[in-house]
Amino acid sequence: MYNSVAFKIAGTALRAMLYEVCAAPKPGLVDRESRGAHKDMDIFTFMNSSAAIFPTMYRCALTGLENPDIPPQEVFSRIREIGLQGEEDMFSATGGINTQKGLIFALGNICAAAGRLAGKGEDLTVKNITATVSLMVSGIVEEELKKLPDEKKGFSENKPLTAGQKLFLRYGVTGIRGEVEKGFPTVIKYGLPVFSGLLNEGVTLNDAMVNTLLHIMTASEDTNVLWRAGRQGISHMRKQAEKAIKLGGMKTREGLEAIRKMDREFIQKNISPGGSADLLAVTVMLYLISTIDIKRF
Repeated sequence: MYNSVAFKIAGTALRAMLYEVCAAPKPGLVDRESRGAHKDMDIFTFMNSSAAIFPTMYRCALTGLENPDIPPQEVFSRIREIGLQGEEDMFSATGGINTQKGLIFALGNICAAAGRLAGKGEDLTVKNITATVSLMVSGIVEEELKKLPDEKKGFSENKPLTAGQKLFLRYGVTGIRGEVEKGFPTVIKYGLPVFSGLLNEGVTLNDAMVNTLLHIMTASEDTNVLWRAGRQGISHMRKQAEKAIKLGGMKTREGLEAIRKMDREFIQKNISPGGSADLLAVTVMLYLISTIDIKRF
């Protein structure tokens, strides 16, 4: 028998993943209109992935809910195996394609944190959730990135460097690990204020997500872009996003045309801001989760 609180938290994560992938147009990214700069996936690949990940989100939420009094880092220790199983489920559903590995980590921790807060009888505010997540993963950047050997030495064949670890060694960026450990600063500063503000103005959910994505792009150290296009790609992404914002983004005809032009250019240059898209999904998740009245469950 399922736990209704954990189920509701996990369902919110699922909604966030599905909302993000459906939002369009998203420059260089898979959405309901195109594959973006990807030849091996489309919106249905993401739907398969999201459905496969849902049980992982539920198990993470339930772990937090059932263990409110253990140290927060112990909660993270317990959900790591759940996350690894979630990755296997994702790859099985997508035929080996990495669609949402970063989101398993980010949203899985949010689900566990929300469950922990619910278990304590505390409100699921953005502040409470992000602070709990930060405590749960405290030290992960130091442990998994800063203690790495020189990239030329690499790891043994049994434990090769991940793409994120290689990018840290090359550029010093901490990627999704850094975002999560710091309590999602890009989301707090750029994502949520823009997203909630636009919705309050009456902007549609789709257009609010696309415009929020643009704002995230202006600040994100997007590791997907960095991997594909280096620092020059990051700089270009930020400039184009800022230009589209100044033209009004989804609110104006000129802004929409700028976004579509970005999309065409990013596809041609093989630029896919997947890290920024993950932060958009986190933004949506935190917005939605903070609206749950946990006391009625």
